[in-house]
Amino acid sequence: MLNASDEAQLAAYANHGMTLLTYNAADLARLAKQYAETGQAHSGIIVSAEQYGRRHFGELLRTVLRLLNGVTADDLRDCLVYLEQYKEAGTGEPRS
Repeated sequence: MLNASDEAQLAAYANHGMTLLTYNAADLARLAKQYAETGQAHSGIIVSAEQYGRRHFGELLRTVLRLLNGVTADDLRDCLVYLEQYKEAGTGEPRS
């Protein structure tokens, strides 16, 4: 799905009941709004404003797990969530 359009990716994730994790905030926020306006359902979109390099992949996983430990699949349904609100304090260094 790496070369699929944003629309195709979100539709595929929705059809499989999967939440989408992305760095593409602008386009996926637009699609989330479009889905809401047209009554289409999706299983959730998690947006990270930061791109995590290989050295910081563990931090990405910890942050995603912190989010997932605090919400249910039903909580994520039809929602756009920004991952940064689940970061631990003091971890705001730039990613490489």
